[in-house]
Amino acid sequence: MNDEKSEEVKAEVVEPEEKAGVLAIVSLITGIVSLVFGCIPFAGIFFAFACGLAAIITGIMERKKIASGESSQKGKGIALAGLIMGICGIVFGVVAIIIISVSGSLLGVFGAIGSGLTGY
Repeated sequence: MNDEKSEEVKAEVVEPEEKAGVLAIVSLITGIVSLVFGCIPFAGIFFAFACGLAAIITGIMERKKIASGESSQKGKGIALAGLIMGICGIVFGVVAIIIISVSGSLLGVFGAIGSGLTGY
């Protein structure tokens, strides 16, 4: 009949692929949102602070989970990126508040000077 040898089939145990933790992804997304809203004057400043703070907190929490071995190492860079973007979003928000305050003050000063000059 058939002189071919039958091949043995070996079962391989395939471990599930490690994925980044949920907190790392949340940190990245809220960090990106904080950067976007940090560039929008007035209404965006509040969201920049809120999302930036959320990105910082979740990024720190995920990095602690990774350090203790509770979460995958794949999320380490993602959590760090979210943490950095959250900090930058808050900094952009603070800079926007300073610029708005200074420009409002300057408009008030120059407006008062300009209104005083119109009487001449």
